[in-house]
Amino acid sequence: MTPEYQRILLVDDDDVTNFLSREIFRHYHPDVCIDIALNGKEAIELLIRASEEEEASLPQIILLDINMPVMDGWDFLDHFKVMAESRPNLGEIRVFILTSSVYPEDIKRAMTYPLVQKAYSKPLNDQQIKEMMG
Repeated sequence: MTPEYQRILLVDDDDVTNFLSREIFRHYHPDVCIDIALNGKEAIELLIRASEEEEASLPQIILLDINMPVMDGWDFLDHFKVMAESRPNLGEIRVFILTSSVYPEDIKRAMTYPLVQKAYSKPLNDQQIKEMMG
């Protein structure tokens, strides 16, 4: 049975990537709610509010870029790890890296974080959506 995903959080400073990711998700899952944070700091703030207010507003999936201003993906993962230790409901969120980085060491580093399921290259495609949602 396929899990039911109602909410996804895109964390990326690139408006075009966010638009394309949102559209491809909605093509396959029209009812999914997609939130966007333009950097890791915005994402952390959104997750704190959601975990304190209503658990239903927490995403089941986070797509995370690595290179962003204010707070990059690495800093986000470090903060998120600490948050998940004190808020168990956050530890259930599946995190996927979605990056334009061509450096293999970035992918290796991403996979050292237990919360990261997999790393993908931009742009998001049909097969990646199926893997994430399956």
